[in-house]
Amino acid sequence: MVIGAWGGIAFRVSENNVMQLSDLQENSSSNLAKHEIMAGRTKYEWINYAAGDLSLKIVFDSMVCRRPYKQYMKLKDLEGYTSPLLIGKKRIGYHSWLLQSVSGRFSRIMAKGAISRIEVTCKFVEYYTGE
Repeated sequence: MVIGAWGGIAFRVSENNVMQLSDLQENSSSNLAKHEIMAGRTKYEWINYAAGDLSLKIVFDSMVCRRPYKQYMKLKDLEGYTSPLLIGKKRIGYHSWLLQSVSGRFSRIMAKGAISRIEVTCKFVEYYTGE
């Protein structure tokens, strides 16, 4: 069962394949101009929307996923790539997301250096193309 997708990567849960997705967090903000007023209150002026950012965690575990390190490296190869993010059938945000960084925590290493579990944090930035 597919629970989400980004850049051709399907986050799915099935009997033989689990890409555990968690801690999805989206942030948005605005750019403001600050006007200092002598003998008065500071005034703010809304200028535009700032680019949003998004982070999520993925776990590659050999108990439920084949070759965690290979999956991790595939994800690292996508740094700089842009694509919409879908969770269920809902698009997250209004624009595409650029994969800004990927960091992995190798939390279980087996005999002879086999990597059995990698906890990955991905950071995205909203990518506006002007369309």
